[in-house]
Amino acid sequence: MSSIWTGCTRHPGFLLVLAAGLWGLSPLIAGPPGASPYRTAQSAQPGDRPAASPGPDGAGGGAKDQSRLKPGEEVLPEISYDPSKLPEPVRAMRKSILDAARSGDMERLRKIIEAGKKPPEVSFGGADDPIAFWKRISIDGTGRDVLADIVRIFEAGYVHLGAGTDNDLFVWPYHFAYPLGKLTPRQQVELYMLIPAEYRDGMEQIGGYTGFRAGISPDGTWQFFIAGD
Repeated sequence: MSSIWTGCTRHPGFLLVLAAGLWGLSPLIAGPPGASPYRTAQSAQPGDRPAASPGPDGAGGGAKDQSRLKPGEEVLPEISYDPSKLPEPVRAMRKSILDAARSGDMERLRKIIEAGKKPPEVSFGGADDPIAFWKRISIDGTGRDVLADIVRIFEAGYVHLGAGTDNDLFVWPYHFAYPLGKLTPRQQVELYMLIPAEYRDGMEQIGGYTGFRAGISPDGTWQFFIAGD
């Protein structure tokens, strides 16, 4: 399936990564439990509850009514499947990335990366050349399976995390911000579209989703496409 799992087999350290803080990365890149992006009802501020966005078939996308939360219950971010709700710079970057990934041409992604303010983080261990790194962890050395991963992730539902802070990011997939044990049946299906089913137990033991996730800041900067905890 996804190259990340093969890459982990070939490069065991890829998932057993160093803590994000050692590398000065945003805590929102790091996986759970150390930097959980959801809050408890007690820490939520009045009036900051977003309305639920419709899912692919019109069903609500998340963000439980805060007035119904019990003390200590998580306030989960709104899930959106609608790219038109993204800020224009984010929407444009996502489209450019998807168009390049669907082409099967890694060099098209290189042009996007080189045109940015800085390359996206692709490894907690550090990678000066994202394209070379993706080719190295790919199944056949071409990186095209990683391109498939990029398409899969950026087509998933997303969440807006850290709004108005230094860590303001739009993150795909939303599973990164949700406790796996609280996913609805439909959300579980969407999870299995992203990872091999047998990896869910391991993720739950770690504390949450640790597969590929991507982040774009409101100004359109591609911040990361990374996996691990």
